[in-house]
Amino acid sequence: MKSITKKTSVALTLALLAAAYLTLWTNDPVREAASGVQQRQLAYSAEERELITKLVFAECVGMHFNQCKNVIDAAHAANPAAFDNVPYVTYHTVKARDQTTLDHAALEADPDMLLTIDNGDYMLVGLRTDLNETYIVGIEGDGIVTYPYKWCLDYGNWVPIGPWDCSGMLYDECCDSIKADVPEPDVHGNYIDCYESFPRGSRNNPLDYGRVVMHISQINKVVHPPING
Repeated sequence: MKSITKKTSVALTLALLAAAYLTLWTNDPVREAASGVQQRQLAYSAEERELITKLVFAECVGMHFNQCKNVIDAAHAANPAAFDNVPYVTYHTVKARDQTTLDHAALEADPDMLLTIDNGDYMLVGLRTDLNETYIVGIEGDGIVTYPYKWCLDYGNWVPIGPWDCSGMLYDECCDSIKADVPEPDVHGNYIDCYESFPRGSRNNPLDYGRVVMHISQINKVVHPPING
């Protein structure tokens, strides 16, 4: 009987210790914080997958901005509900940094043309964040960051730069690595730098289906299918 009582007491003690450990483990703030981050990352991934554009205007590629605007205004008049019933469409134009829209030969012959690009902000590298604006994921979602021009150290002296793999990096980490890779100023005395690019649906770039984003060339031709959202 004493042996059974002793065994029961030991078992009870072990059970109590296990319960206490389980309580501590489930209430561990560090573990819960990590779990919360994982849950948020899963949630953001799901949200990113569900960010489906209502309308894509593929027919606009190659059109002048004004011509494309007429196409979209007609679509809005025919189906305002697709634009959340806004009274008019708001247009957001972005000068495309696209290799196919640049006259590289003319640019390399005259580096002063750089000063006309992006209102003189040609030296800035766009760093696309994830949906929760924490990590750099790049335009394609693979963490790769690119720059569309060569770096002009002097007239006639252009060097290719990038791409950079910023997978898992915060904004400052990614930008610092880029600046370390391109430490010299260019022909105009400018150093390479960065800016944050936020995806649609993020806090700093919320979805707005009454807005249409147009990427246009230097001569105002549409270079990517415009989207609303």
